[in-house]
Amino acid sequence: MKLCHIIASPDKGGMENHVIWLCSELARHHEVTVIAPPWMEKCFAEGVKVIALPALLGSRRNPFTLWKLRRLLRTLNPDIVHAHGGKAAAFVAFNLFFKRYRRVGTVHGMIRYPRLYRRFDHVIAVSAAAAVPVDACPHTVILNGVPSLGLRQKRPNNAPPVVLAIGRLDPVKGFDLLIQAWRDVPGERLLIAGEGPHRAELERLIDTGNMRDRVTLLGHRTDIYHLISAADALVISSRSEGLPLVLIEALQLRCPVVATAVGGLATTLPEAMLVPPGDVAALAQKITATLADLPAYSRHCETMFRMAETELTLATMTAKTMLVYERLVQQSPRRTVVSAESPASPMSPASPPSTALVLGSGGGRGWAHFGVIKALREMGFAPDMVVGTSIGAMIGALYAMGRIDEAEKVAASLTSWKQIARLFIEMKIPSMGLIDGRNIMALLATVLPDIPIEEAPLPYVAVATDLRTHEEVSLSTGSLHHAVRSSISIPGVFSPVRHGDRWLVDGGLVNPLPVSVARACGATRVIAVDINLATDADHPVFATADDPTTLEILTQSFRIGENSITRERLLREPPDILIQPAVGHIGTLEFHRAAACIDAGYRATLLLRERIVMNT
Repeated sequence: MKLCHIIASPDKGGMENHVIWLCSELARHHEVTVIAPPWMEKCFAEGVKVIALPALLGSRRNPFTLWKLRRLLRTLNPDIVHAHGGKAAAFVAFNLFFKRYRRVGTVHGMIRYPRLYRRFDHVIAVSAAAAVPVDACPHTVILNGVPSLGLRQKRPNNAPPVVLAIGRLDPVKGFDLLIQAWRDVPGERLLIAGEGPHRAELERLIDTGNMRDRVTLLGHRTDIYHLISAADALVISSRSEGLPLVLIEALQLRCPVVATAVGGLATTLPEAMLVPPGDVAALAQKITATLADLPAYSRHCETMFRMAETELTLATMTAKTMLVYERLVQQSPRRTVVSAESPASPMSPASPPSTALVLGSGGGRGWAHFGVIKALREMGFAPDMVVGTSIGAMIGALYAMGRIDEAEKVAASLTSWKQIARLFIEMKIPSMGLIDGRNIMALLATVLPDIPIEEAPLPYVAVATDLRTHEEVSLSTGSLHHAVRSSISIPGVFSPVRHGDRWLVDGGLVNPLPVSVARACGATRVIAVDINLATDADHPVFATADDPTTLEILTQSFRIGENSITRERLLREPPDILIQPAVGHIGTLEFHRAAACIDAGYRATLLLRERIVMNT
């Protein structure tokens, strides 16, 4: 895909790093050109073509700049034009020539002119708060991500406590409030890294409070990793904020964070990590309490630490951005090259997918998806796309291909442990798992053809996990069988699947119920099916008196983590309608219990008939 990114920033900050990292990652597989001010020319990885345009730093209505951009785009002929920040968005919005391209704009924080974004085909917001002003536009929230930072350096046990703040020295960052609060934080050191026009005022506040020995302005620094590693806590005292990259860097390094409840911070962080904006006394009290018992406060941050490791990564951000691009390319042919007579692709609906069906992971409990789909079809429900993880990816692929009825008959024919055992017993044991999955995929092939996902009648995404980086991987192109096999690879049971330079395993490790992926694809209404959390009260989970087998230990251990992640994600990313068949008591490998699962899925869906009919 040919991508052109435009940014018009005078200096380096969080948004600029976002663009540098995103474009450098995209260039690994796509043709990426960045039109940017001259200072950014050497900032990108090899493979990114940078066109330096000094005029971008001038007026956004300068006719010469608009003419120059028009000429550049005519030469580049990109599939996507992506503007970052308000000024670049204005250049793209004001230039009528840009209408012939698919236009994406990213909102990185508070914006002055939200109406600009109505001229874009799609808007990406870096937080739920940043999305509020552009709510009337087609938009997707894609949280910021940063490159993997590895493990935090261990601090000496006897090192004195140090608190860190990072950002441009500008009033909006609230460093003046932090310095005022520091008067009431007894004895600790505060380091502020960054440069900007507010420095003289901050120096005055430090001198007025007689805090030269406790507060240090470090100036511009390039060793952020080492600074965060050496800190006991990070404080973000902003008056206004999107989703700052320094927050994500700190969370990835498992550094405790105290932040003001503004913008993307308020919508992303739990209440325990927040203080009211502008409240100097509350900020001082929170910092003092945090430093008094850092281990206890770190436990409050644990959910966010785990989220940063799996979701707030560069790979996840890039994959979700690519899903937006791919959907636009499929839906909106470029006006310059496609005529009204051009035949439509089966993967190119006339409008963005408004409703998605999301099918969760759960092994043998997954046959409940058949019952859910049966009830939904009786109600006349037909989603615009289907997204699945693990067994949900398998059933989702069958649904996308219109093979549900045939597959349900196969599932219903598996009525004994002997039949299931034959699927899981292979002559050759692979080196990276108990089985290679050949028998299971051979059975699947009898009802599901292996075609490119792009040719499926219904848009489809399977979710897997990168074994090395722990990142979520969304598969929406390429071999349908490859996507399914990758997504069902329970670690320790199935061998992982090679995917380019990645090893992929079960998507349930990071996203058992991928509502977020459906939203990233543009779905405005999501029906999700969770098959893990609800159980029949008369049948407790894992109630056998026998000693557990090796397979049961593996699958139950996997399920413990899967359930925990599902609960956390449902709090952050609730679907519009959640269907939860009572099949939690059925084992992950009990594929011979299809009849009970299908019936439970059907009944659970009928209970929500009124809501489903009203909302779809």
